[in-house]
Amino acid sequence: ESEEVKTGNPTEIQDGTRGFGMCAVHTTHADLYTRLWCVHEVEHALKMKVKVLAAVSKKYSEDQIKRVNLIKENGGSGKDCLEA
Repeated sequence: ESEEVKTGNPTEIQDGTRGFGMCAVHTTHADLYTRLWCVHEVEHALKMKVKVLAAVSKKYSEDQIKRVNLIKENGGSGKDCLEA
């Protein structure tokens, strides 16, 4: 078990002066925002002024496009798409 898991303190994110930042990857296998450790790491990175980027898997992107099109085809608005 890593030190981060034992202490609940991500030690890998020291400050924003090293590396290229952090990338939060959205996939169809797990919702990033329901995984508390991921949310905690992103929050910690932002506090440490680390650049945080987001990426999506190809399947995730395709699923989201289908979802938006389905909402629009059924009379939904852009706002509806964002809230879905």
